[in-house]
Amino acid sequence: EILLLIAASLLGVGLYAQSAKIKLDAPTTRTTCTNNSFKQFDASFSFNEVELTKVETKGGTFASVSIPGAFPTGEVGSPEVPAVRKLIAVPVGATPVVRVKSFTEQVYSLNQYGSEKLMPHQPSMSKSDDPEKVPFVYNAAAYARKGFVGQELTQVEMLGTMRGVRIAALTINPVQYDVVANQLKVRNNIEIEVSFQGADEVATQRLYDASFSPYFETAYKQLFNRDVYIDHGDLYNTPVRMLVVAGAKFKDALKPWLTWKAQKGFYLDVHYTDEAEVGTTNASIKAFIHKKYNDGLAASAAPVFLALVGDTDVISGEKGKKTKKVTDLYYSAVDGDYFPEMYTFRMSASSPEELTNIIDKVLMYEKATMPDKSYLEKALLIAGADSYWNPKIGQQTIKYAVQYYYNQDHGYTDVYSYPKAPYTGCYSHLNTGVGFANYTAHGSETSWADPSLTATQVKALTNKDKYFLAIGNCCVTAQFDYPQPCFGEVMTRVKEKGAYAYIGSSPNSYWGEDYYWSVGANAVFGVQPTFEGTSMGSYDATFLEDSYNTVNSIMWAGNLAATHAENIGNVTHIGAHYYWEAYHVLGDGSVMPYRAMPKTNTYTLPASLPQNQASYSIQASAGSYVAISKDGVLYGTGVANASGVATVNMTKQITENGNYDVVITRSNYLPVIKQIQAGEPSPYQPVSNLTATTQGQKVTLKWDAPSAKKAEASREVKRIGDGLFVTIEPANDVRANEAKVVLAADNVWGDNTGYQFLLDADHNTFGSVIPATGPLFTGTAFFRSFSV
Repeated sequence: EILLLIAASLLGVGLYAQSAKIKLDAPTTRTTCTNNSFKQFDASFSFNEVELTKVETKGGTFASVSIPGAFPTGEVGSPEVPAVRKLIAVPVGATPVVRVKSFTEQVYSLNQYGSEKLMPHQPSMSKSDDPEKVPFVYNAAAYARKGFVGQELTQVEMLGTMRGVRIAALTINPVQYDVVANQLKVRNNIEIEVSFQGADEVATQRLYDASFSPYFETAYKQLFNRDVYIDHGDLYNTPVRMLVVAGAKFKDALKPWLTWKAQKGFYLDVHYTDEAEVGTTNASIKAFIHKKYNDGLAASAAPVFLALVGDTDVISGEKGKKTKKVTDLYYSAVDGDYFPEMYTFRMSASSPEELTNIIDKVLMYEKATMPDKSYLEKALLIAGADSYWNPKIGQQTIKYAVQYYYNQDHGYTDVYSYPKAPYTGCYSHLNTGVGFANYTAHGSETSWADPSLTATQVKALTNKDKYFLAIGNCCVTAQFDYPQPCFGEVMTRVKEKGAYAYIGSSPNSYWGEDYYWSVGANAVFGVQPTFEGTSMGSYDATFLEDSYNTVNSIMWAGNLAATHAENIGNVTHIGAHYYWEAYHVLGDGSVMPYRAMPKTNTYTLPASLPQNQASYSIQASAGSYVAISKDGVLYGTGVANASGVATVNMTKQITENGNYDVVITRSNYLPVIKQIQAGEPSPYQPVSNLTATTQGQKVTLKWDAPSAKKAEASREVKRIGDGLFVTIEPANDVRANEAKVVLAADNVWGDNTGYQFLLDADHNTFGSVIPATGPLFTGTAFFRSFSV
């Protein structure tokens, strides 16, 4: 891509400061979806104002019209008017039918605000285009038409199937325009009913249940009628499955990563290109993956992630239908449309050593073993140079990110924000450490263009143990079949530096669509976007609470925002299909990025794991994913419910003694990585809700009831220093002169809810004091067993 800087007046569109607002017949702008079911839903759309802004173009002065929550639409060269577009879920077998129940209508003359006609709609502009050579499109015939012209009030277009949910676009066109009279007709307070004729509710539910994964919740939340689809808490125990297809030369290098993913709770299905059923051609690999997905779907065990391991010499990808550049989309788009069914990422490496570099960074990041985690509280945000688009889109993108997310309220201590020049020293922050880096502007196959960061400079970074997620909203930085390693490949392949994952575009990306990708659809060029006025974009998806926010789900949210804003019937718009082919994750897309300093999980583990049990209960923060494994073999998983209890259902029962790995993960929480001994049931059960109260030298411990099993328990009791904290310990580590210890069977009592344990150094009946010299004190009692 050649970086071109040119005066805005040559391009075609430049905003004046002059604007006016027309108040409409609704008190607020509001959109609702009610009475939602698999059979129908009701919706309402109301708007409280229309904003007019004068624009100067190569074709003269025009007016731009916008409505909160709407995006510009129209035939290229014809007057541009705002429309509202929602993505909706459509049941299996159904045809969506819209019935308009009511609306209000008013006509507004624009002449009192000026004589300018509405701006002609312009095609999408690639970030590689030379603005001076892009023609300003003006359809003279469209500007000679009399009477109100515009689309029907409502439109519905089927788009495809995304992870078990059929997707359609519902468009509301509230504005019509009479260009000769220079009048707007605004239809407002719109009430509609969308019915699903021919819906097969049973088949819809079956398909949804078979393909559901909480990892796709970010995508489900972008559906207008989402409630009926995301209200399935019982499905959250669905195991996470990953299909791995790798070059044969990576078998050994891949082992540590596979072991960790199994420990984390991923059921792995691993295959290599030296297997006959996989093969080495694009066609055979794609057919194999599609069969695996369809077979898994039939068994309600469809893969959530598709991991491709290797460069194009082992897994080639194919030329995009829209982009004409290399894409991995069609490995995971199984249904014949452009929506993928799996989160797909490519750990692109040309050698086992390069793959090890990627894996080492991923393991340190996911296990949180970096020596200094404070770098996670820092972020680098850059809107690169472009004389026209930087002030209209670039600055607004970065300001949106800082205003809503990358700030102190979200735990960030240092946000290095460069919405415009000067950019002096901006990339030095990559060396000192950031958890996230985002660049939006121009790019090339081997660089972020301006400010320049080349692949050669990436190789010289010094951010050892401070690995980050990088997103490049720019042209061709993820074109992974380029003759030399592309920018995103270098960023992930370099040893002990760079990023653990990179999101970027294989072909040229586009100014408007990249804007929507980041901040959400409906954003108006040149106007600072708001959270309320836009759909969900990649920034919003990153910070969704209580969701499984992975690198892949961030990319999906961006692509869905571009889908959201696609102009129905406008073939000159670049379109959603292009963007699904364009953007890729290089590195590990299954990683859940930390948002500033991750939280600490609250958990309680059993003292041991009895053999031959169908499930185990483990306490952890609500929403945590809990996995039990041994030697890289996954035995069972579960998700902690709202009460913080995970029922870990065992797909492989424990039948042998030994140490078993328990790993607890949750988005933006530090992982819990522990080992538990398996064998005969331990007589000592963990307790919860332990409290201690003191009165002089008397300490009373209270805890919730553990099990009803009885066994002899030998415990040491130690007072720590001069404080009020008391511990009960199984180890013989209480020495003379360290503590006064009291323990007797008589002072353990309880009821149906819990137990109390009295420690009283003054009580001669129940207590003993460790002498200055002498043996360790141990009290043994026969009571309901416990451990603290």
